[in-house]
Amino acid sequence: MLIKQLLYPHQLTTHAVTWGIDHETEAIQAYIEYQNNKGHKGLSVTAAGFYINPKFSFLGASPDGAVTDPSSEEPYGLVEIKCPYSHRDITPEEACVIRFYATHTYISEYTL
Repeated sequence: MLIKQLLYPHQLTTHAVTWGIDHETEAIQAYIEYQNNKGHKGLSVTAAGFYINPKFSFLGASPDGAVTDPSSEEPYGLVEIKCPYSHRDITPEEACVIRFYATHTYISEYTL
């Protein structure tokens, strides 16, 4: 029984989690449109797999998408999408000014 629990963990499925997953594609399209309107013409997001840090092979991440931006000096990046159910009735612009975390600087510090 323990081995089964380790190999096949129970997936968390709540209404909020399902809602977030169901809206990821829409959020990615909104992100692409937003970036294109900001001058990043040709930006694209493709499905991403699991990325292993080449310097620290014990670290990895599975982002929601791999970003390619030919208009940028650093044309490759990753995107992680969050669609919080608690903010389902506000616009993306309104959601962007809400601080979910104390700081976001850790994102660029731990580049995979």
